[in-house]
Amino acid sequence: MGWAHQTVWSDLRHTCLRDRDGAPTNETPMLLDELLDDAPGDLRVQVEVKAHGDPELARATAAAVCRVVGRLSDRGRVEVLSFHTIACEETVRHGMPARLVAWADYAPAALANWAARAGVGGVCIEHFLLHAALVERLRLGGLSITTGTVNDAALAARAAALGVDAITTDRPAALHHELATMPQAA
Repeated sequence: MGWAHQTVWSDLRHTCLRDRDGAPTNETPMLLDELLDDAPGDLRVQVEVKAHGDPELARATAAAVCRVVGRLSDRGRVEVLSFHTIACEETVRHGMPARLVAWADYAPAALANWAARAGVGGVCIEHFLLHAALVERLRLGGLSITTGTVNDAALAARAAALGVDAITTDRPAALHHELATMPQAA
């Protein structure tokens, strides 16, 4: 089928999603409106904007997300995440919260300074990069900190012990249950 941005929505809409083993399921992609309607109202929703090597597509996608979310009365529960600074900056221009996904732990002061100038309030740091000194430096810069995707309870417990604001996961109910049944080590 090719890249999503090279395929018309009517074709994508009827495509079957695959499970973690690559087998087709009966699930189809959802519109953002549908996702937000189905998600509990008190649940904060993070929408990740991805655009492989195409910053302008990332910016345009962030703007499209903001147009959809901007129609909602509870738009503050939606935050846009992206590896692309331009997508985060576009989101903030639309008055919505944004979070930069970072794969590096160098120059946290410079990252915090950029975020303050751009109006970006948080960063999403991959769990394997998190350590106490990094969290402290980013907090001193006024940033909220979340993790990249964590589906393992032991890794989630480690991240939680570092004081992150949220843990991103593909399996929220199962991970919550596993964490609740773990012995309290911290």
